[in-house]
Amino acid sequence: MALRADRVRERRLALRLSQERLAELAGVNQPQISRWELGENDVSGETLTGLARALQTTSDYLLGLTDERLGHLRAADGLDDLAAEVVTILGSTDDSRRQAILLLARTIATLD
Repeated sequence: MALRADRVRERRLALRLSQERLAELAGVNQPQISRWELGENDVSGETLTGLARALQTTSDYLLGLTDERLGHLRAADGLDDLAAEVVTILGSTDDSRRQAILLLARTIATLD
C-alpha cells in the first residue's frame, strides 16, 4: 500500500517524535521510517496499523483516502480539529504530564 509520505512526516513532527522514537512505537527500524517519509517504500497492512496507532491517526489518512487526520475522535466525540489535537496530545503523554497539562489548562481558563 502506498503511504502519503508528507502525512507520515507531518504527523511525526506534530507529535514531536524523532524518527527513532516513531520507529520504536511502530515496531520498525528508523531507516524504514526515513524511507516512508521519502516515499521510497510501501507498507504492509499489519505495519500500517502500528504506524497509524503510533501517529495517532487513521490508516485511511496515511494512505490519502481521507483528509480527516483525527476522524475517529471527531466522529465519536463531536470535537473540532483543535480539541481533537488536544485529546491526541494528552493520549501520548504519561499520567504525571497529563496532570500538569490539566492544571495548566485550568489556570489558563480562569484568566481574564
